[in-house]
Amino acid sequence: MAVAERESRAEVSETAASDRISAAKTRSAGLDFLKGTLLLFVMLGHFPAVPLEQSYLKQVIYSFHMPVFIIVTGYLFNAEKWSRAPFWDFVRHYALRLLLPWVIASAVYYAEKAAQGVPLRAIAIYSIFQPWSLLWFVPAAFLMMAASVLLMRAGVRALAIFAISTLAVLALEIWFRRYGRDAGGAIQSLIVLGDRRYYLYFPFFAFGLLLRNGLPEIPMPLAAAVIAGGATLYFAGSVVDDPAAFLFVNFMVGAAAIAVAAQATIPSVGGVVAFLGRESLPIYLWHYIPIMVARHFASGAAFAALASVGIALVVLTVYVIETWITSPLLRGVVLGRWAAVSAERREEGARARKRVPAA
Repeated sequence: MAVAERESRAEVSETAASDRISAAKTRSAGLDFLKGTLLLFVMLGHFPAVPLEQSYLKQVIYSFHMPVFIIVTGYLFNAEKWSRAPFWDFVRHYALRLLLPWVIASAVYYAEKAAQGVPLRAIAIYSIFQPWSLLWFVPAAFLMMAASVLLMRAGVRALAIFAISTLAVLALEIWFRRYGRDAGGAIQSLIVLGDRRYYLYFPFFAFGLLLRNGLPEIPMPLAAAVIAGGATLYFAGSVVDDPAAFLFVNFMVGAAAIAVAAQATIPSVGGVVAFLGRESLPIYLWHYIPIMVARHFASGAAFAALASVGIALVVLTVYVIETWITSPLLRGVVLGRWAAVSAERREEGARARKRVPAA
């Protein structure tokens, strides 16, 4: 029993460590291209230094970029595999893969806030419960993954997770829009509840899980029509202010976009965008640094040029690290674990054969 349990845990660890190496073989380049395209919209949405209400460009981009990105994240997350593994293995894997890079990036961003005079106590509180700007996504993704794994371990199916989360978020948003604005101060004081996006975006993640379990075959012309219709609603401003429309339109566009990406053949010129999708986490976490620096030294066209060059350097740095450092190290780790597990299995097999008497 102990041997079987040890081998099972070793297999889970080995599989988790090799996920990143085998990503190109296990998912289509089209999905990476889709993630990369959405990441470009994220970066574009961060350029205007104006509030959302004052920027038409931001309003359009914010109508879809994170909802669809989270749908793709849920679609690519193998919740069923992790629900069968020890929960601590899931926590350990994604603490290293998601939370550690987030903590490092957060330290840099909040160091800049501290230099501006923001009290350290406020930074400590808000960095966890109300993360600044782009830093909300990583803890939100981790919580969504953890919640889906725990629910599936309890026997809740993807369809039920999607239905319950969607109805709950709709009810919460309708209540907030009707009564919450009058109690805004009281609601803001409940900081322990965390960033609202931690749970308001969960239906999109659950929808991705549902698609993973059975993506309907959507003909390419119909998928293109759905995306075009969604884009029309985005540009018309008919999505952001209506919770039901915000959910429904992005569900339809997300499903159509994944269907198109899964069938699409990406030309070589799209390889750069697909790389952005494969390495979306470090690029997402660090792309805002050049934008912050550029705002200190330039404005207008000069700011856009300086920030663009800085973002290009971030992408180049990620490419160099991934190609020459991370991938070789991971290959060594995976091959080393595989060799160790194989040797242990051979040794256990030899001992077992010695214990079995000849017929």
